[in-house]
Amino acid sequence: MTGRAVPTEASAQAPVFTTDREGRITSWTDAAERLLGHRADDVLGRPCHEVIRGCDLFGHPACGAGCPLLHASTANGAPRPHILRLTGAHGRMLDVRVSVGLVHEPTGDTRFVHILEPFVPRMAYADHRPRTRDADPTPADPER
Repeated sequence: MTGRAVPTEASAQAPVFTTDREGRITSWTDAAERLLGHRADDVLGRPCHEVIRGCDLFGHPACGAGCPLLHASTANGAPRPHILRLTGAHGRMLDVRVSVGLVHEPTGDTRFVHILEPFVPRMAYADHRPRTRDADPTPADPER
């Protein structure tokens, strides 16, 4: 069964999508569409790794048919969040923090809820103020 969105107010605002045990996308929120640029109609039913094409921050492929996040989820419960570089629509690269949760359906099916948060490394916020010309690069002598 496929759907457009996870039906909660919070998920309507958060970039969220779900997959089934085989890694096929079963729902895709409007926020996921805005973040990644893929329309729900274009991704529903497709394998997640074909749409997301995630890599680690060093460019090594992290997504594939044997998704490590799905395997870790089924073996150990929800895995810790991962930072991945995803490929959005038109090849745009985007760093995100991906958290995966499990939803056990009454039918016995399991859905994997992927919550995406844009990720900016802390170094991007480092204070790099240039020195002014008259700034003394040596510390003041406390004896003076």
